[in-house]
Amino acid sequence: TAAHCLRNDLYIVRLGEFNLYSDNDGASPIDVNIANIKKHEGYSKARASNDIAILTLKRNVEGFPRVLPICLPWESELRTKSLINYYLYVIGWGKVQFQGPSSDIPLIASIKELPTDLCSKAYASQADIDDRIMCVGDLKYQKDACSGDSGG
Repeated sequence: TAAHCLRNDLYIVRLGEFNLYSDNDGASPIDVNIANIKKHEGYSKARASNDIAILTLKRNVEGFPRVLPICLPWESELRTKSLINYYLYVIGWGKVQFQGPSSDIPLIASIKELPTDLCSKAYASQADIDDRIMCVGDLKYQKDACSGDSGG
């Protein structure tokens, strides 16, 4: 998850949710207690750097059709592979427009990786952008993640 999403009173995660405001959406989410929270040791809220954390759950989560793991690349060449020519997807319950309302259901946007120097210039005063950061967006249709999409 994103480190900036964590709060001191967080003790469960909900997995498999769909409509945040309806129990009659057929999603059948499950709540699982958190055993441990580990933020990246270099996390800086002020500079938005190393904004990642690992949540260890108190039990394994298997056998739920709407809850699947994220596959992470183990081989070094996969971790540094450019995704410039691939479509990427951001999904979340975030704001549907800048400073607008949040969505009841998760929305999806297809985006692409952008050159790092583009983000470095755009966010120089707000964040440390280097080769560890994947710069993504859609300049043509202006699709992107928004407030509330973080954390997964």
